[in-house]
Amino acid sequence: MNLIFIHGANATRKSFAYILRDIKKIEKSPVTSVHYFNYDHSLGFSHNFPEMAKKLYALKGNCMIIAHSMGGIYATHLYNRFPVKVKHGITIATPYLGLGSAIITRWLFPCWRLLQDVSPTNWPVLAMQNMNFKVPWVQLVPTKGGNPWVSLLANDGVVSKISMTARKDVSYFYLDSNHYEVLLDKTACEIITDQVVSFKN
Repeated sequence: MNLIFIHGANATRKSFAYILRDIKKIEKSPVTSVHYFNYDHSLGFSHNFPEMAKKLYALKGNCMIIAHSMGGIYATHLYNRFPVKVKHGITIATPYLGLGSAIITRWLFPCWRLLQDVSPTNWPVLAMQNMNFKVPWVQLVPTKGGNPWVSLLANDGVVSKISMTARKDVSYFYLDSNHYEVLLDKTACEIITDQVVSFKN
């Protein structure tokens, strides 16, 4: 099984160091190879996604994707493009409905491609509403943060709970951490390793 990591915006593959350390401890792990689908959010979804799709197409064998935040949007689109190849997915704090604050801030900072890509009214987010997971898919939902600039409603400091829990075709796990701490959370690592162990080709 190919294990693919996709980091969040403004992050790197190092985001997953703690998680990967625990995965490597699994005895008789189904993981045969690890891949990082790195990207530069300043280049935009329209540039990054085709590059990721080429990488996934070139991989032999089934795949599992673990993605954080914006990375989960890429993961969802990759599953939709390769539903036979992607057999399992884990997203962490992914804004499935986008970032509500981006509706306004994308006009204040028009050159910031990330704000365009995560706006609820732009294609990368809108297109996900017509995509359905038919494989095991898990979303880890951080419950701390509470940044009023993100939303007056519950949020993890970056993404609103409403956006993180909008889908009906995924299983949810709620964690006592914020948007970034979740990548270092012991319980999160345990959930992820359990999902890896349960992977079925």
